[in-house]
Amino acid sequence: MTVYTNINTLIKVQSLMNELDLNGVLNGEGVEIDFIKLLNELLSGGKLVEFLQIITKDETTDFAEMPLTEVKDIIKAFFQDITECLPGAITRAMRVTTGDTNTISS
Repeated sequence: MTVYTNINTLIKVQSLMNELDLNGVLNGEGVEIDFIKLLNELLSGGKLVEFLQIITKDETTDFAEMPLTEVKDIIKAFFQDITECLPGAITRAMRVTTGDTNTISS
């Protein structure tokens, strides 16, 4: 599946990231992520499917039924391309928490 990283796609991804309080991810500012909240938004809020539709420009595929390994490969391809094209983007450490004071990774 083709993954797009053109300017229009990045504008849409940035808007979605802002909705998820992840506005520092693409520009390399770093961001603290509440993993539980983010997972809820991505799955229950439909943001993961929306993200996949944006980066693939595909609104006909049922991403919700796609195996997670395929979803992972699509997301990985997008972020690898972004990292190569935008130095500093996604390269700073992100602090991930579980919604309380426990840090998952940093």
